[in-house]
Amino acid sequence: AKAGELIDVSIYGCRVASDSMITEGSRIWLRFEGSSTITATAIWCKDGHIGCRFDGTLDQTLFRSLTLISE
Repeated sequence: AKAGELIDVSIYGCRVASDSMITEGSRIWLRFEGSSTITATAIWCKDGHIGCRFDGTLDQTLFRSLTLISE
């Protein structure tokens, strides 16, 4: 398992910064802190970032926890 940094997220997909060598169209498995495994497809890969489309929409509770801004 490789670690990556979550850059952007929506209920449909995300952008992750990672040094993993992933090719477009690859099936990937993501695990965010506090979540179970989420399956996705790598839609694009460029400059150390991977654009991922989730197989289903992200759970609203998980989405909110990922997008909360700490103060």
